[in-house]
Order: sequence, then structure tokens, then C-alpha cells
Amino acid sequence: MAEDHHRFMRTAIEEAAKAGEGGNRAVGAVIVRGGEVVARGGNCRESAVDPLGHAETSALRNMVAATGNLDFSGCTLYTTLEPCPMCCGAIAINNVPAIVVGVMHTSGERRWGDYTVHKVLELVGQGNSVETGVLADECNAVLHEWDVKQGRA
Repeated sequence: MAEDHHRFMRTAIEEAAKAGEGGNRAVGAVIVRGGEVVARGGNCRESAVDPLGHAETSALRNMVAATGNLDFSGCTLYTTLEPCPMCCGAIAINNVPAIVVGVMHTSGERRWGDYTVHKVLELVGQGNSVETGVLADECNAVLHEWDVKQGRA
């Protein structure tokens, strides 16, 4: 299973790099069902001037566009950075059963208080499976590279 997690997280990292090249914060996400990537998404807030254009919401939208329905059963969402509370809400509302996260926010990076993806999903009680720390160093590296290019590091 770890091998699959690494393979799919590397695909999410590719999406993060594309997002960063487009002038957006370098965050990427993919949705997998049956061992196949069925949707991809990268942060597009800045390039699309879309306040909801986070990698996770982009992947959710792309999944619906690709499949023509709202059925996320059997899916796993891979994301390079811990989803914000908005994205956690979208993940919960759409009943995505499993989430795999690369990098978690540090307590100093949490602009939304003392939340974690675990706490938010636990509050809504969907029983989502959450695994964190998958290829954390690689996920962090793509974020750091973007921060350097933006003069933020």
C-alpha cells in the first residue's frame, strides 16, 4: 500500500509543480479510484482569480467533470499539503472516504486557528480515513521552491 501511496503522491507533486509554474502556491491533488488516477487538480487561486481554486476543490470538480456524477465512493484523495477547513468541508460533504496528505501545516502556519484535517473531518463524523506524512520531504521541497521563487523564503 505504501508503494501505491508514493506513486500517487508523486503524481500530486507533479500537479503542485505545475501550479507553482502557473504563479499559484505549489499545491497539488489527485483522486484515485480502483488504482487509477481519475482526476487531477492544482492550486489555481491566483491564475484563475478564484478564491475557491484550491488543489483539492479543483480535483473534486475535475472528478465530477470526468465521471459525470457525484459518486466519490471507493476514492482516495492525495494532496501535497494539509487541506484547509474549506477543502476539508468539501471532502466531507462529498463523502470522499480516504485522504492521504503529504505535508501537515505547522502550528505557526495555521491561519484558521487550531484546526487539523483530522479534527475537521472528525467533527462532521463521516469516518474518513486520513493518512499523513506520505513523501513529506518531497512535498515540502516543491512548496519551498515556490516560496523561494516568490521571495517568501
